[in-house]
Amino acid sequence: VPMERTATLMESLLAAPVSTAFVALAQKRFADGLQSSGLDEAMGSALRAEAVLCGDETVHPGKGKPTAGESPDCASSQVSTVANLWRRERSLR
Repeated sequence: VPMERTATLMESLLAAPVSTAFVALAQKRFADGLQSSGLDEAMGSALRAEAVLCGDETVHPGKGKPTAGESPDCASSQVSTVANLWRRERSLR
């Protein structure tokens, strides 16, 4: 999800203004925390050990207004999120 859309979604969920700079900083801090905690490696190992994997699409209400460069016809009042736990290149899985 682009930073602008992420900021819009967070603003909608938190009912408070959210800047793209805040999103960028939060993303960096979160990624650094995950890296140092070893969660990615532990989660990858646990997922590789499972016979079947599935995804959960959870719908969150959105503002329904387009982001920069998006046409009004593309704006949605809902956003589906799917966790992507496979962030590495295929050769590293």
